[in-house]
Amino acid sequence: MATTLGACGDGEDAPLVVTPARDTLLPDVVPTQLSIANTNVMSDAPLMVALERGLFSAETIEPDLQLRIEDVELIELLTTGATEIAIAPLGPAFFNALQAGHELRIAGPLATDIEPLSMPLMVSRERFEAGEIGAVADLAGTTIGMARQGFPEYLLARVLEAGGLALDDVEIEFTSDRRLRTRLERGLIGAALLAEPEATAAAEAGQAVALSEDYLPGYTASYALTTASFLESDSDTVNRFFRVLYNACAEMVADGYNSARNQNIFQLYTGADRSTLAAMRPYGCPTDGTVDADEIAAIQRFYLDRGMLNLTTAVDPAGIIDDRLAHAAAESIFTA
Repeated sequence: MATTLGACGDGEDAPLVVTPARDTLLPDVVPTQLSIANTNVMSDAPLMVALERGLFSAETIEPDLQLRIEDVELIELLTTGATEIAIAPLGPAFFNALQAGHELRIAGPLATDIEPLSMPLMVSRERFEAGEIGAVADLAGTTIGMARQGFPEYLLARVLEAGGLALDDVEIEFTSDRRLRTRLERGLIGAALLAEPEATAAAEAGQAVALSEDYLPGYTASYALTTASFLESDSDTVNRFFRVLYNACAEMVADGYNSARNQNIFQLYTGADRSTLAAMRPYGCPTDGTVDADEIAAIQRFYLDRGMLNLTTAVDPAGIIDDRLAHAAAESIFTA
């Protein structure tokens, strides 16, 4: 497996470790080359497991992994033909690429978030224990931080909505998860959406506590995004890709998400302490392999309402979802 690392700025947001695949292909079998782009976040856990346990080899796939920092970079790789599958949440860049004429498709879900959610809304432990911030409603007029634009903003809107607030009731600041922890501790921001493993690390360090971690149970944390042409020309490869990822997810859950075996793998990709990996919130498997059209419509409507899209009218989700191969793979893995 070849690995390409994108530009990482000051390095603080970059993956700490990039390891070669452990895959060993069978002799006399010519593997299918498959370019996969991702951002190395914990919703990519099934990919991490698949790479380290040689599951791509079982489906005669040789992955070419391209790491990037921002979701928008993954869409750029898709639209330029530099990658065949991107693993990402559904951000504004996806819909804007559709407006630009690119025939992109949502091929299937790869990770679901389950309670307690893996991107909780965290507040300063000191301010929480002092009674200054005890509920989401107390955040009115404060600044809330997050690491990325786009989908996390959608999640924040859902958090605030559950607490009786709206996005216009707060200010939003964008910086890295690690800086967010420090800014929380110093009282420079009121709250932050922190992704795992940083959320658990912040709690372990006494910097923050979770204020809300049940605001949108079951949402899809990442999808396999690709092009209509690749789905048509390489349907067998796509089906095998989903078999690999769903098999990895099934093994990961069967072992226990926070098991020592999984911790070994997660540590390679995150550099987090073992104690943090043992305690962090898990992701779940999309056991039916189907994309929720209502969820896609809700996300798109949010982006439209916030002026984040070049679109003037919503795209029909039915025209951009093609999850037949994912559903077939899920049936073969989760109902076998």
